[in-house]
Amino acid sequence: MIVTEAQAKTLWCPLVRMAYFDKQGAASGNCDVEANGTINRNPVDSHCIASDCMCWVWVSTHTGPERTGCCGVAHRRIGGDV
Repeated sequence: MIVTEAQAKTLWCPLVRMAYFDKQGAASGNCDVEANGTINRNPVDSHCIASDCMCWVWVSTHTGPERTGCCGVAHRRIGGDV
C-alpha cells in the first residue's frame, strides 16, 4: 500500500515486537491485550515508523509532506521493483 509518511505512522507494523510480563511469565507479540481482555490489534507501540525504518521505500520523487512511500517488505512481495 502506497501512502504518505504521516499515513504510514498510523498503520500497524507486523515486524514490531513488544514484551509482556505478568504473573505467569513473559511473552512477546505485536498486538496488545487490554485489562478487560479485549485485543487491540493496532496499539501505538506497533505503528509503522516509516522512513525511520530500514525497510521503508520512497515511491514518489518529490519532497514534502505529500511524498509517498511504502514498506519495502510488502512492496517486494507485491512485485515492486525495489
